Amino acid sequence: DVAYKNVICAGHIVDNKGEKMSKSKGNVVDPDVVIDEVGVDALRLKFCTVDVGDAKRFSVNMVKQEIFPFLNILWNTCQFYKQLEDKNKSEEHIEDKWILSKLNSIIKESTRALENNKIEIALKPIIDFIVNDFSRTYIKLVRDREDKNVKKVIGEILENVSKLLAPYAPYISEVIYSNFDKNSVYLSSWPKFEQKKIDEKLEKEFEIAIKIIEIGLSERDKNKIGLRW
Repeated sequence: DVAYKNVICAGHIVDNKGEKMSKSKGNVVDPDVVIDEVGVDALRLKFCTVDVGDAKRFSVNMVKQEIFPFLNILWNTCQFYKQLEDKNKSEEHIEDKWILSKLNSIIKESTRALENNKIEIALKPIIDFIVNDFSRTYIKLVRDREDKNVKKVIGEILENVSKLLAPYAPYISEVIYSNFDKNSVYLSSWPKFEQKKIDEKLEKEFEIAIKIIEIGLSERDKNKIGLRW
């Protein structure tokens, strides 16, 4: 019997200039010191953002610049969810259908990438979804809504995202998952996408709308026109 079906062989860790680490150069980093400063989750995520076989440029500052913003955004979305109150009425808006379509598309895309051992390809769409679709777009759209569907949708997203991120960032994933009265994210099943919730036409329409908004904001910025004008 074979002991395993696949092997992932990681590339060398090099310094931020791409040079091999060595004691003589003085560019070796102490793993314990790094973990104390940036945490295990950030360290793991940094190594998973590039192709597994490629050399991995690394420094504490790179982690802080490239990974910390994402983790902060993820954490803030969780804090926003915890502040939401249960409302009496429930309304489904077009942005709810869109974000749930995106969520299921991401589950589908990331699962297929992981099944093919494409670790970094599975992670990138998750990060992009959380930062751009979920935080910068959806939460901004629903911030002032007064119906309980907002909390329901955000909860569904965070619960599934914590499962998707668990192999990459185990600690923050477990903390987020604990909001849903479950035992542990590691005792849960891998999320399954619902094909009926995926609306590619709606996703494309939102993509176009978001680009138009971004162009408008860019022009406002060039002409120094404030958002309140």
